[in-house]
Amino acid sequence: MSKQDSTKGDKENNISQTLEVSYKQYYNLLYNYGMKLICNPDLVQDFIQDIFIKLHKREEINLITNLKVYLLHAMRNTVYDYYSSRKETISIDEMDFLFQRMILFCENCILKMIMSCENDRI
Repeated sequence: MSKQDSTKGDKENNISQTLEVSYKQYYNLLYNYGMKLICNPDLVQDFIQDIFIKLHKREEINLITNLKVYLLHAMRNTVYDYYSSRKETISIDEMDFLFQRMILFCENCILKMIMSCENDRI
């Protein structure tokens, strides 16, 4: 084996180790973020795998200055790409789920405003 082959093997091994550590470190963050965007556990898990496969193929993981931000952007873009590639519209169930989340969010905002106003009066 030549010195060049040895160096290439060491580089590949370092990239694999870095990716393995990063996968373990950021998996839960990516999963939770993906679930907020798409609410489909199977797709989110597939997206996480796809992100790390693409990152491995890039072989430039050491050039990424903020891996956490990179991975979150990659998840967001993967979900956006998924939705833009779908020909059908969003399902009624998904729409109902999003509508319910929006209502809960609005209710929480209103409650916070009311509590804030009541605290200001005291």
